[in-house]
Amino acid sequence: MYSGTGRAIFDWIRYASGHFRFSILMDCANSENVKITRQFCEKEGVRLHLSMPAPLPGCPDSGISSLAAHLTLHSYDVIEAISWASAATNLSLLASRPVGTTLVFTPLSQPLWTIGDEARYFMVSASFAQMLQESEAVFVLSLAETRLPEFREVDPAKVCLTPLGVDGERFRYDGRNRAGQVCCVCDCREARKRVDLLLAAFETAARIEPRLFLTLAGRNSDRLSLPSSLDGRVVRRGFVSAAEITEVYQTSSVMALFSDYESFGLPIAEALACGAQVLLNRHPVTEELFAGLPGVHWTTNTDTPASADALVRCAFDHADHSMIASRAIERFGWSVTYGRKLQVIRRLIGAVQARETGAVS
Repeated sequence: MYSGTGRAIFDWIRYASGHFRFSILMDCANSENVKITRQFCEKEGVRLHLSMPAPLPGCPDSGISSLAAHLTLHSYDVIEAISWASAATNLSLLASRPVGTTLVFTPLSQPLWTIGDEARYFMVSASFAQMLQESEAVFVLSLAETRLPEFREVDPAKVCLTPLGVDGERFRYDGRNRAGQVCCVCDCREARKRVDLLLAAFETAARIEPRLFLTLAGRNSDRLSLPSSLDGRVVRRGFVSAAEITEVYQTSSVMALFSDYESFGLPIAEALACGAQVLLNRHPVTEELFAGLPGVHWTTNTDTPASADALVRCAFDHADHSMIASRAIERFGWSVTYGRKLQVIRRLIGAVQARETGAVS
């Protein structure tokens, strides 16, 4: 819940809370996740149910031991399962799902190699495929997800393209001066984010342009070791609050993300909505999602000289930051993305109610 996934869950609940009464059921294996979720639930009036974990062999997640009992005690119209890698939780849900309950699935799927030591997690693909088959709707962030092998037998009619949404009230252009300011917002503990390659490119760029500065924000960014040549040129913020993330974007000319893989990349959309340009490692998923938007630039993360040149160019060019922000919200604003998801779920609920009414009459 500390990552873009957590923000996406919270944003979806905020957007749709006027239409549904939400509850969150999660395990308590990670105390930090519990703390973040409890704070959100107390603020937004959402019921939080905690469970002891129930790990299973071959599954990367902790599982939820009380899931079956919980679903017996509580009546839900819709259950949304989130994450393709939550194999233990998904298997338990499939085994205990009440008859007549609508199941929707937001897998946030990506290749298994993006999980460290992936050979251990042999149950992910099997549980993922079963969830895809048994869900009434599957919400994918990009069409690239549907090209994964597990989608081969899935009815395309129940697959809904719903990119993650950005709150245009919070993430917006505020007119501040940005020249020379670069930022990167990510969980620096994840090797696939390739912060090492970004730092190598920035070190080269800083030799070219002495007015260049970098802000790193996100988990473990405050613990990264830096070469002495970057003393005074890099600020390491560590984990930052929602308000602080917005401030980082609004004071940056460019947000650089050199990940080997992103299933979506919420910081990309958020930075654009604040008027910052983005410099991204070229990859089919991110190209599909962000190509054509003003302010989006591409590099190859292993080409350090080219990436350094791109950083300097983006940090000092005269971009139309207002246009960058408005076009990003046109594509990723809540009313567009989560509005589409809301319509699908309401339609599913309506179909169930119509069948029940017909059965009674």
